[in-house]
Amino acid sequence: MDTLNGNHNWRNAVAKEIAALVELGCFDVKSPNFKPSSDYQYVRMHWVYADKSDLTYKARLVCDSSRVDPKGLGTQATVVKTLSVRLLDIIADAWNKQVLTGDIGNAFIQLNTKEKIFTKFGSKFGDLKGCIAIIVRALYGLTTSAERFRTKFADLLRSIGFKSSRYDRDVWVIPCPSGNGYDYICTHVDDFKIIADHPEEYLRLISNVLFVKSHGQRDYYLGNNYHYHPQFYLWTYNCKTYKKEALQKAEDILGPFPKKKTPLPVTDCHPELDQSPLLDLKHHRDYQVLIGMLQWNFSIGRPELGHALSSLNCFGTCPRETHLVLLKHVYGYLLNTQHESRNIAIDSNPMEY
Repeated sequence: MDTLNGNHNWRNAVAKEIAALVELGCFDVKSPNFKPSSDYQYVRMHWVYADKSDLTYKARLVCDSSRVDPKGLGTQATVVKTLSVRLLDIIADAWNKQVLTGDIGNAFIQLNTKEKIFTKFGSKFGDLKGCIAIIVRALYGLTTSAERFRTKFADLLRSIGFKSSRYDRDVWVIPCPSGNGYDYICTHVDDFKIIADHPEEYLRLISNVLFVKSHGQRDYYLGNNYHYHPQFYLWTYNCKTYKKEALQKAEDILGPFPKKKTPLPVTDCHPELDQSPLLDLKHHRDYQVLIGMLQWNFSIGRPELGHALSSLNCFGTCPRETHLVLLKHVYGYLLNTQHESRNIAIDSNPMEY
């Protein structure tokens, strides 16, 4: 691709990723003739490439964990509920608290893995090609990496004084030093959100332990764009950015699709009675990816998709050709309404208006 484009963007992205992994000590490099003990498992690795929304090129080295047995190690890692994020926005408005969001860079590879695994370097590692490497850090793709990071982040928050709430274990609470209610931190893998009178103090404590890649006032968080309207003293949010990315990926999967005026056809739409042929494995996976993106659009800002989503989600384990056609219809509706304003207000006193 670099040759066709006349640049070195992807090669530079790969070199940057390898340099970061080596610098953080992710591998214990051995000679090509090294033979690990019998309790170590071999893991294949592959590259994942992505064009980021900020037009940068990202290459990530990922483990193929489908062929590795975690051997009883913990693999479950929770994330904050979408409803909790909404409630925290309302709490921030009600108690006049500041909101700060942040993203932890190289989140997983800052931690050691408990899995005993090794790999073999390919040509992109230059002079190390063919060397055997014991994987030391919790690389992306390993089934235990998310759990290892969440445990680390949870231990850090406990050391600061936060306690996990009863309603949502990924919403962390501490009494506000000024007596102004409570301060909160919610976590979604490597993304976090601080709701406090002075959030910079908590950010400083987190940055002392983990590498915070970016932080700032709420602007874009978990797929939502936030906007402040000074004339109304009001925050609103929408999902325009995520919707645009979802439509682009849907077009890559489905090809061009026409615009539609409704989420589903208004006549003769009975997916539960359909007897068209079952989808093959590739299209079955495509269907599940498309349903997943639709689910997130519904959750973060498009509630009118609820009926279409619930109707088509019933067939996620065994979809038919007509179900995929109907799913394409839903994305046609998203395409037709992508420029419409659907701002949702964050207001603890809506009756005042």
